[in-house]
Amino acid sequence: MSRLTEGARSKADIQLAQCDCREYQAVREESRDKYAETKLNQKLSTAEFEVRAGSIRQEILNATKDKADKTLVVAEALGNCVKNFLQK
Repeated sequence: MSRLTEGARSKADIQLAQCDCREYQAVREESRDKYAETKLNQKLSTAEFEVRAGSIRQEILNATKDKADKTLVVAEALGNCVKNFLQK
């Protein structure tokens, strides 16, 4: 009888070990998933930052170009005024 009990304990121990092993693997996979998710979130944040920075750069370039265009128009207008004034 004690041999049967020993066998049952060993089988129980084996099943427990298998269960522990499955739990360990599940935790390990979950940890990998969280790591991958964190990396993905970092990449997405970087991409969003780069898009926003590019958009801001473009806005600055557009504003600078608009200001340069306006300055050129004003300078041409003043030049024409001076020319007209000197011709009179």
